[in-house]
Amino acid sequence: MSRLVRFSVDEGDSVVVEVDGGRDDSVLVAGGREIEDATATFTEKLSTVRKAVSATLDELGNSLKPDVIKVTFGVKLTAEAGAVIAKSSVEGNLHVQMQWGYEHPEDEQQG
Repeated sequence: MSRLVRFSVDEGDSVVVEVDGGRDDSVLVAGGREIEDATATFTEKLSTVRKAVSATLDELGNSLKPDVIKVTFGVKLTAEAGAVIAKSSVEGNLHVQMQWGYEHPEDEQQG
């Protein structure tokens, strides 16, 4: 069953996220739903995903040297594990697209 977890953002703001999993200490809110306070900030939870994507871009970009590299992925938030790259209909969900020989519009204007 899903639950609501409040993650602190910056300067006192917060975001409420629906996550899967069990329950911890909760605060009852209007409508009978409960909101739990996360143990880490939203930014802290996302930092692990940011580091993984950055490492992917560094490794593929530096070794293969594409002109354009795009990484697409889904993020799932859990109160316990933080932000994780979400599973899609296949085993993983990290789609990488690379392009070589890309003509930059500013190159065409200079020529």
